[in-house]
Amino acid sequence: MQLVPLPPNRASFLEKKGEKIKRKLSESTGATIKLFKDRAEIEGESEQEWLASQVIKAVVLGFNEDEAFKLLSPNIFLEVLDLKDLTRSKKKIERFKSRIIGRRGTAKKRLEEITSTVFSIRGTKISLIGSFEAIKLAKEGVEKLIAGLPHNSVYKLLRQIKMKKGIK
Repeated sequence: MQLVPLPPNRASFLEKKGEKIKRKLSESTGATIKLFKDRAEIEGESEQEWLASQVIKAVVLGFNEDEAFKLLSPNIFLEVLDLKDLTRSKKKIERFKSRIIGRRGTAKKRLEEITSTVFSIRGTKISLIGSFEAIKLAKEGVEKLIAGLPHNSVYKLLRQIKMKKGIK
């Protein structure tokens, strides 16, 4: 059995959409899922449990249902970066998030388009869904933005790496 903690700030979302997601996820994976106020319990074969837990984690991290269910596809993964690993300063964390999101979300959208990933930025966590290579590329872009490189330079670099490595 796998347990996935459910934070209180996502409880209302899961109360509204939880049964639908649970039913769809059970049908897709064959796992049995029980939702509680503070956790999700998943039972099934180990692969079923792992896949279901990844989808639930993605929803908890702020991805919408469609984005989260992409994790059931082969070679699609979830990666979570915590800005608290870089600094404890709330001011720096907000600055890092602002650089990654950009004005009206434009930087985030550009990063998603260039890297073929989906981002969710919630609290101190930056979460990514995509192929292994795409996530690796997106992480490089995030690191460069956090380091202070100009946005256009980062986009250009990511495009060059993408073409060179043949990432789709």
